[in-house]
Amino acid sequence: MAQGLGRADVEEARQALAPFLAPTPLRRAFSVPGGQAWLKLECWQPTGSFKVRGATNFIASLSAEQRRAGVVAASAGNHALGVAFAAQALGGALRVTVFVPTS
Repeated sequence: MAQGLGRADVEEARQALAPFLAPTPLRRAFSVPGGQAWLKLECWQPTGSFKVRGATNFIASLSAEQRRAGVVAASAGNHALGVAFAAQALGGALRVTVFVPTS
């Protein structure tokens, strides 16, 4: 059975991302009735999406051998931007191929 993420996993990702991505703010969503709701403004990331977090964390976790092999991704947009950002932020030497649909 697969095990979920724990607090240590989240902390490890936070530390891996800290040199490359600034924290994004939380803002209260006043339009939600019946209690408090908060918005995490990931649109403030350099790519405009939360997807840069996953791409950067994954690429940062690759071994030197895996980085030499390069990265291939398929995306309709935001993930592709995250992969490109991560490759550049991590030194620009990583070979990246991104497949984007024509639609």
